[in-house]
Amino acid sequence: KNAVKIIKNFPVGAPNTSIRIKDEISRIGFLSNYIVEKGIKSFVDIAFEFGNTSLKFEAAGKDADCTRNELLSIIASKGQSNLKVHGPKYDDDKWRFLDSLDVLLFPTTYSNECSPLVLMEAMSRGVLVISFNEGGIEDMLPQDTMCLVQGEREMIEVLNMLINEPLLFVEERKKQQLFFHSDFTAENFEKEILSLFNE
Repeated sequence: KNAVKIIKNFPVGAPNTSIRIKDEISRIGFLSNYIVEKGIKSFVDIAFEFGNTSLKFEAAGKDADCTRNELLSIIASKGQSNLKVHGPKYDDDKWRFLDSLDVLLFPTTYSNECSPLVLMEAMSRGVLVISFNEGGIEDMLPQDTMCLVQGEREMIEVLNMLINEPLLFVEERKKQQLFFHSDFTAENFEKEILSLFNE
């Protein structure tokens, strides 16, 4: 109990197909159950902030304390056309959805957030993750990243910065990729667990 060692996990089942390389942001997504604490309504609010741009926002998830119909009603009342809301995505559909994105937003305020698998899945496909700093998420992104934010306003500011400075987007994306492939792999998990057992 006095000596806790963290060993990073890895996404099982991520396909090994080539990752599409992008040097600018055009499509931004959300992938989680439609739980308010997981950030679906914040995602919608952020999409509305970029309503006058050419950016496309897409959410995918299963109905929970917020439903797809509720979200569609909100979008219709605002007259927004830059935001699409899908049902849940599983298996190959999930990977195709992730592959269509340049950025994944995860504005979670869930008090018991641990290590959301979707962040690893997104990074495994070359998608830049921008997340609220909750639970164990700070250990899932590089320490010097600008993509770990404290709230909705900061997430909008970082997103704007990355949109307006494509080289910064490329740099942050590369930083996350190097971090993911060095830390969140089966080989690294095996190495760390064996090292723990040998202590």
